[in-house]
Amino acid sequence: MEPTKKNKIIIAEEEPQTAQQLKNILEKLGHEVRAVVRTGEDALTEAARHHPDLAVLGVVLDGGLDGFETAEALSQTPVVLATAAIDDYLLGRARSIHHYGYLVKPYHERDVQARLETAFQAVRTERQLRRTEEHLAQSRDLHRSLFTAMNEGVCLHEILYGPDGQAVDYVILDVNPAYEIITGLKREQVVGGRASEIYGTGSAPYLKEYAQAVADGRPFSFELWWPPMKKCLNVSVFVQPHGRFGTVFKDITDRKTAEEELRATRARLEATLNALPDLMFEVDPDGRIEGYRSNRPELLNAGPELFLGRTLSEALPPGPAAAVKASLDQADAMGSHRGTIYSLEMNGMERWYELSVARRGDQMDPSRRFLALARDVTERVGADRRVLTAIKEKDRLLQELHHRVKNNMQVIISLLSLKARKSRSTLVKEAIQESQNRIYAMALVHESLHGAGQPIGLGVQVYVQRLAQYLINLYQGPETGIQLTIEVPGNFELGVDQAIPCGLILNELLTNALKYAFVGRDRGEIRLGARVDEDGRARIWVHDDGVGLPESLDWLKTDTLGLSLVRNLAISQLKGEFRREPSPGTHFTLVF
Repeated sequence: MEPTKKNKIIIAEEEPQTAQQLKNILEKLGHEVRAVVRTGEDALTEAARHHPDLAVLGVVLDGGLDGFETAEALSQTPVVLATAAIDDYLLGRARSIHHYGYLVKPYHERDVQARLETAFQAVRTERQLRRTEEHLAQSRDLHRSLFTAMNEGVCLHEILYGPDGQAVDYVILDVNPAYEIITGLKREQVVGGRASEIYGTGSAPYLKEYAQAVADGRPFSFELWWPPMKKCLNVSVFVQPHGRFGTVFKDITDRKTAEEELRATRARLEATLNALPDLMFEVDPDGRIEGYRSNRPELLNAGPELFLGRTLSEALPPGPAAAVKASLDQADAMGSHRGTIYSLEMNGMERWYELSVARRGDQMDPSRRFLALARDVTERVGADRRVLTAIKEKDRLLQELHHRVKNNMQVIISLLSLKARKSRSTLVKEAIQESQNRIYAMALVHESLHGAGQPIGLGVQVYVQRLAQYLINLYQGPETGIQLTIEVPGNFELGVDQAIPCGLILNELLTNALKYAFVGRDRGEIRLGARVDEDGRARIWVHDDGVGLPESLDWLKTDTLGLSLVRNLAISQLKGEFRREPSPGTHFTLVF
């Protein structure tokens, strides 16, 4: 029978003719004879050089080594011994070495073929067994490495049965390091011990379930709360032969805590969403409505089947659709947008909605979405309109009131003018003129408020310019050399309750400056200013570069009507301060 593979063989034989005979037979059988030697030493040399598949060694060899010694030295090469006879001595020597049978001289081809086939089959079987053992050892090492390195705890058990065949406990056979970390129990404390004693529960935990799994041969998994450790564990059970089983478990306490917190958060969110009166919509970047949520379906202008999956322009009239799309564009650019108000015709009435939109996801992400909340503000819009109407009516009435008060004061001024013309007393005429000036200062407030169209705030800059120009024309004439400098911001305003006293105070201070500050002079300057200090109080001042007050005059105690009126208005009505500043000329400051 021709071998499918040429086997490399070396021959060690002391008789050349016998060696040649064996060589011829082997080559005829298809083997490759790499070397024929006569000594054991040469056989070792050739084996090291050719790495043969088999060595045929004569029991008796030339040299210092016989066949048995040479075979013992060829520990990596299969050996078949060749001998002229098999006796007890030969068998005794052969027991101490590993070999694959005998060839008996003289050689016969059929015997050689049978012996070598048997030898090569034994070699193949032996090598396969060796490889299998190596694989098993590697597998055991791998399993042990995995067992040791796993983050999950692993515990191997064996069920203990009573005389009646019922499971009564289970013993722990082995645990991995993760078991020690998770449970806090040391390996030496638990291996070999009974579960009923180790875990302090009085009975073996889950014995019934484990015994059933072993009986059925079916693995299973479950989660449990383990009170002794105050931990939640996920346990997987696998079954082994002979009543053994293993558990693989991991600590999921943190995950369970997080899940519970997530459930609580979702419950709170759900409650919040249920409490919101808003309509909520999810819209894609193309303006297509993908979802909605509402506890008030009566606020929808159509059923969900008519707007879900449709674009804004398909689901809404043109005006509201454009308003909502603009709000979405703003939210896409800024992340969020709110304040858009639009109306819809529903069941014969107009309903108003306020829109708030937030973008979910990055602006460049095509999967981004928009959450739009539409709140029914119909009642608020109606209330706002009623309030606006009431405010406009109030403004109209106030405007009319200012107009009539101003007209009445003009009538009083005219009556006083008639009285002054009939009087021949200079003092009486001066007193009437001063009264007319004070009435004009008040009338000018009402006229300014009426003319500004805002009856609740007086623009001080314009008021001061008109009052000062009136007084200059009255006391100095239009061609006067007295220069007026006004330092009042355009946005400086006073309420009505402050404007009248301030107007009277300015009238008195300007009148005094124009009448007395520049006696004997045809030139001079009056500076009038106002501002709001950092503490929020208003500051108004009048400063002239005239002759100043007489040194003998105590302005705080003077009983003249003008300064007495100024002090009374500043302190009693404005609750402020009125003082004279140290400077050339006369400088008065009002702070309130």
